[in-house]
Amino acid sequence: MSVNNGRVLTRYSVEVYKPKAFLPRYFAYVHSIAESCEYYSYGTLRQTEEHCIFHYTLRGRGICSNASGAYDVLPGQGFLSIINDPLSGYAYPQNGVEEWEFVCFCFVGGNCMEIVREMIDQHGAVYSLPSEAPLLRMLCDEEHWQNAAPLSAIENARLFYDLISLLNRSVEKKPPVLFSYYVTEAKRLVGQRIEQNPTVEEIASEIGVSREYLSRVFRTEMGKCIKDYFKEERLLCACRLLKDTDLSVKQIAFRMCFSSSANFTRFFSSAMGIPPLAFRKNGVMPELS
Repeated sequence: MSVNNGRVLTRYSVEVYKPKAFLPRYFAYVHSIAESCEYYSYGTLRQTEEHCIFHYTLRGRGICSNASGAYDVLPGQGFLSIINDPLSGYAYPQNGVEEWEFVCFCFVGGNCMEIVREMIDQHGAVYSLPSEAPLLRMLCDEEHWQNAAPLSAIENARLFYDLISLLNRSVEKKPPVLFSYYVTEAKRLVGQRIEQNPTVEEIASEIGVSREYLSRVFRTEMGKCIKDYFKEERLLCACRLLKDTDLSVKQIAFRMCFSSSANFTRFFSSAMGIPPLAFRKNGVMPELS
């Protein structure tokens, strides 16, 4: 079972005319909003159930988890899950600050569990799909399911196979690197505030996670220590100020929150192998990020 402190806006049962056990069956559509950490579902709590889901975020942010880890699910993204898998689940985020609105499509029977497991093993649980995709638009259309006549077993099964095909195509088109919400936010905040010399603790606190968690996720996704990233961004900022402005070394040191121009000069010379004024005259911008 799942505990839900949110609201189920709409739920429809999808009727099938003469269902066949050997075919997957789309049996339920659920449109909900979750508002607190009391909304969660874990496979260990749902061992008597035997269906799969595709859970699509309309707005807000949720978390899904499986044997590989926990992942953000943002608007325009959905995740596949085998509902009774002991290592799988989903939840409203611990640091959530807004409603999580989503639709959930439920499938059972046939070979759907094997196919979903293979998809997760090969491509992961989370997929990015545009809301205007015709199949997704139809699946999300409440009026369609409210007025729909019972489907034949083959027509119903086709919805599952078409969805899997759509997810497969989305994998082929997705960018080669897709950073999590936390890493994306950290990079954005660092970019905005690098002149103020922010700390990892300050950035993590604003995002809503611990310093240790942000450092671990950043290293996993970026392949480098977050403190090294801060240092690189600070160095690039100093280089830009030297090349693009007429500010003195003392003014740049003050603007970038160094305790003195001597400390700034030591930082810059150690990283670049050349003093600031020499870099301004003859240096070349580094390519660090």
